[in-house]
Amino acid sequence: RELHRLDRASDVTGVAITVDIAGTIDLARNLQPGLRRLAVVAGTALVDRSLTSLAREIFKKDFQRQLEWIDLTGLHMQELLERVSQLPDSTAILFLNLQQDGSRRHYVPAEAMQLVSKLANAPVYNLIDTALGYGSVGGRLTTIEAYGRETAKIVLRVLSGEKASSIEPVVMSDNPAMFDWRELKRWKIDESALPRRSIIRFRETSLWEDYR
Repeated sequence: RELHRLDRASDVTGVAITVDIAGTIDLARNLQPGLRRLAVVAGTALVDRSLTSLAREIFKKDFQRQLEWIDLTGLHMQELLERVSQLPDSTAILFLNLQQDGSRRHYVPAEAMQLVSKLANAPVYNLIDTALGYGSVGGRLTTIEAYGRETAKIVLRVLSGEKASSIEPVVMSDNPAMFDWRELKRWKIDESALPRRSIIRFRETSLWEDYR
């Protein structure tokens, strides 16, 4: 979405991150039959606002007729926590990013999501795999490790003498369905409803599995 802004003549290249907002909303609809509302959480930092803008575009284009948008963006943390604890039935929370709240207080996004999840009365979905384990059911997640590998390949090419401006930026679009087993159990989401080849993390094994 932002690649056109790169000045390629100034030796700029890299790996473009793709977030799958539409895919994550579709997941929520499949896992929560009868879903009618999407509560969208984001902060006021530059990345927060950029993701909010993108999410609004996607929602208006693909989901406006099926879901109600509940705007929880740009709030003070205390107000946000109060709001997520009192959401109406048939709601899912889409946590975009929160690096700074409405009072300009800074947060680590995963820790902010954990605060939201603890008080939320609806399942939380997110976009980045490194935040899985902090209270999100999951989603179609951007896998940061994969981006690191692609970035390393470009770095090695530059260190070998290639000009960065001669290397086309890589656009990645693989966003696997990933879930936190503990949150699936918390919200009574049946694993049989998950997409094929879903990745499930933090699964707790039974006594039989541990001591077979």
